Amino acid sequence: MTNSVKYMSGDTSLAIVDTKGFISIPNGASNGRVVITSSYAGLKAETTVNVEKRVASLTISPGAVALKPGNSQQLVATATYTDGTMEDVTNKAIYKTNNSNLVSVNANGVLTVPATASGGTAAIEVNYGGKSAVVNVTVPYLNGISIEPKSVQLKPGQTQQVKAIAVYSDGSTQDVTGETSFSSSDTSLATVDINGLVTVPNTARGGTVYIRGNYGGKGGAATFTIPHPPAVSGLAFTPDQLTLRQGESTQIKVIATYSDGTTEDVTAKANLSSSDTNQVVVDPATGTVRVLDSAAGGTVYIRGNYGGKGGAATLTIPALPTVVSLTLTPASKTVKPGDTVQMQVIANYSDGTQKDVTGQASLKSSNTSLATVEAATGLVTIPIDAYNGNVNIQASYGGKGGAATFTVSKPYIVGIAFTPDKVTLKAGDTLAMKVIATYSDGTTEDVTAQTTFSSSNTNLATVDSSGVVTIPNSTSGGTVYIRGTYSGKGAASTVTVLGPPTVAKLIFTPSTATLKNGETLQIKVIAEYSDGTKEDVTSKVAYSSSNTSLATVDASGLVTIPNTASGGTVYIRGSYNGKGGSVTITVPTKPPVVSLTFTPATLSLNKGDTYQVKVIATYSDGTTEDVTAFTTFSSSNVNIATVDAKGLITVPVNSLGGTVYIRGTYNGKGGATTVTVK
Repeated sequence: MTNSVKYMSGDTSLAIVDTKGFISIPNGASNGRVVITSSYAGLKAETTVNVEKRVASLTISPGAVALKPGNSQQLVATATYTDGTMEDVTNKAIYKTNNSNLVSVNANGVLTVPATASGGTAAIEVNYGGKSAVVNVTVPYLNGISIEPKSVQLKPGQTQQVKAIAVYSDGSTQDVTGETSFSSSDTSLATVDINGLVTVPNTARGGTVYIRGNYGGKGGAATFTIPHPPAVSGLAFTPDQLTLRQGESTQIKVIATYSDGTTEDVTAKANLSSSDTNQVVVDPATGTVRVLDSAAGGTVYIRGNYGGKGGAATLTIPALPTVVSLTLTPASKTVKPGDTVQMQVIANYSDGTQKDVTGQASLKSSNTSLATVEAATGLVTIPIDAYNGNVNIQASYGGKGGAATFTVSKPYIVGIAFTPDKVTLKAGDTLAMKVIATYSDGTTEDVTAQTTFSSSNTNLATVDSSGVVTIPNSTSGGTVYIRGTYSGKGAASTVTVLGPPTVAKLIFTPSTATLKNGETLQIKVIAEYSDGTKEDVTSKVAYSSSNTSLATVDASGLVTIPNTASGGTVYIRGSYNGKGGSVTITVPTKPPVVSLTFTPATLSLNKGDTYQVKVIATYSDGTTEDVTAFTTFSSSNVNIATVDAKGLITVPVNSLGGTVYIRGTYNGKGGATTVTVK
């Protein structure tokens, strides 16, 4: 029954089973386990097949390795099977070293030589699938280290990076700076950090220092030469001579010149001092020199020293100037009670300079009833009750004195004036007058509210107590004087009052027009008055027509052309307040009617029906017009149908029935509509 059983492989990549139950292993199959299932008549059976590939050989790459201390190398293990296939088994192989102090190997085939390894040979054994291979690892011996650069010259403040190079027995080299331990033979001349950075301090005085390095038990050194600093050969003060006045300041610089020709700003190091601190002080850190306000004058030396050398700048302070006179501004002034004046006191010195000493001068008034002075500010105030007279404002400062003369004079009114002094107004206008008083000191004042007003003719103009002028609406026009008095003084404004305006002319719009029969036109009339104003007087005009058979006009100015107008020219005239004008209207002559057309020409109606006929006139010029409203209608038999003046046909309910003709005539022409009544 073998041929009746169904077979199935659980993993065809490991084993294949045919219909007869024959199991074969593919060439590329890997190691593993596969289940072969057999089924028949609802029954199942399983067979487990272990697939093992046999390793024919094991190859390791690289076959031999040379590694320096601190370095690593990845091995690659390749298995060749008996079926000819190959596989990377690096992570499956088993690794072993015969000298773990020299070379170690991890489970993934990575070789590592410790940084402390001294050199030698180690064998790495690799096993997989019953096969083994050996890789020989050679670690060269460390012959020594070299510190580079070997010889360097650095100045104070400079730095230099050194490198440590390891030299091996196989002639190879390696940068081991990061693993080298560095030191300096003299840290006052040079220091070195763990990374090999050499720094010469600013304070280094010069000499030779050795930067040493140690790695793997080997040592080396680099020679650093620090030149001795040049000696100061002299100091220069800038400026070396200067003149400053009291309160002034400046900055001095000290420049050192060295034996090698170089220069340096040593201001802050020069220990600057003043030979006379009662007159001059100096900031040694910045070289700022300031002359005290109280300095009496003379010569002061700003001294300094640095690097065994000294020097000085000569400062001359002029003697303090003396006050020779005082100038008061204003020197004289005429004032009135209540005024204030700002005084200014200027001191004139012996050296030609000037200074505002208003706040420092001693100020007083010769008569406080006429004027007072504020000592701190120099503000002069004239009391409101001061009488007329002269007063001196006296000042003293620096042993000198001066005075300003103030003349107190109460101003008196010399006259008043109206603004405006002339004006033209019309009925209904108002105007606020202003009255200005002029005083003896030239000042002015608005005294409108204190002025007494009057009108020379109240029929033309009135004026109230506040100076507002009003023109009555009923005024006839003329000249009126608005007078005013204040403090015994008087003045007036001349007011010209315009009379009521008269109509200067009428303007008809339009001035000409062309209208056809039955058309209308609204005329507009504007009146221009003598004062330049305008008014629409269309509804106030008296209208007339020069020919009512051509055109009529109603009281509102609406012009109508009768349908019967024969054509020609007609004048629509109008008059208002003694002025007249007209509109010229042209009525075109109608061409003669050549025929009338009734619509419809025939018509069938029932008893009780109505119907509107339409009449179209055709003129000799080819134009047509609906003349239904102007046609004269008649019925050939009113017992059958009637027609009214507008052409409306009516069939009585008791009509006899039959045929009737609805006739019409217009301008000598006639026509008809034939109506059949059922």
